[in-house]
Amino acid sequence: MCDNGNRRRSKLKGQINLEFLAAAFIYMAALGGIVLAGQGVLPAFTGDVKEASLHLEARQVSTEMLTTPGAHSFPEVDEQEWEYNDTTIEQTTSFGLASDFLVVERDKLESIKTVDHREEDNYFNYTQFRDVTDADHQYRFEFTWMPLINTSGSFTRGEGDQNDPEIDEPLSGERGEYYNTSGNVVHYGKETLNRRDYYFLVTSHDGVFNTTYVSETRDFQGRSPIGVGDTFTHGDEPFEIERFQNRENKPGTMLIVSRHIKTFGSNPGEETRVVNLNRYAVMDNEPLKVKTLVW
Repeated sequence: MCDNGNRRRSKLKGQINLEFLAAAFIYMAALGGIVLAGQGVLPAFTGDVKEASLHLEARQVSTEMLTTPGAHSFPEVDEQEWEYNDTTIEQTTSFGLASDFLVVERDKLESIKTVDHREEDNYFNYTQFRDVTDADHQYRFEFTWMPLINTSGSFTRGEGDQNDPEIDEPLSGERGEYYNTSGNVVHYGKETLNRRDYYFLVTSHDGVFNTTYVSETRDFQGRSPIGVGDTFTHGDEPFEIERFQNRENKPGTMLIVSRHIKTFGSNPGEETRVVNLNRYAVMDNEPLKVKTLVW
């Protein structure tokens, strides 16, 4: 009777050991699978957290830059005019370029420079920017001014404009041949950019407005046709053609041009993971694009 009981306990013990070992094996196999999978998931998760951190700080820094005027600690000058002179620039305590919400002040923008050699005027430099903003990451800002040219005036090609008879169309010569192949409706407009007057003719081909002629006067004879990506310059101020208005019911009524104002900040390495954030403001009543790179 006793021997039978011992045999049953021994058999049961053996079954428990086998079941325990099997369960332990399955558990270890599952744990190993999780660890192996985690080796692929964890770096991706870490990368996402890093990118989120870059986005968060870049948005905070760029928002403050574009919505606040900044400040300095020199007592004899308005505290918001940190760009006033060398002394106020050196004593800048917070960095901002705005004269109003999302309105950039040109004098402030012109007072920043990545590296200040102090050969002539003093500039607010990138080292000061890092110190004042207490930024954890590196930055590069590319400021591009993007004026909107109103070209809502129109006339029939070859007939001129009765409201502005001084407009002289480019009808002759090699350039005139291209002009004469454009659509019948020609749009025109005038804009003052950096205290210089510009006149524009906008023409279409195959139903799409894609060409403009630019002059400092109403005389367009001899002016070359230019399109998206081309530049025009009078003096030392190059502008690039960005886009033509081709929306339904309003084609040809607006032209967007751009001019790179300056780049401020560091340079990322070739293999550096960079986050790109585009911010927009206004300068001199025209859009200002601020491409923000952070890493």
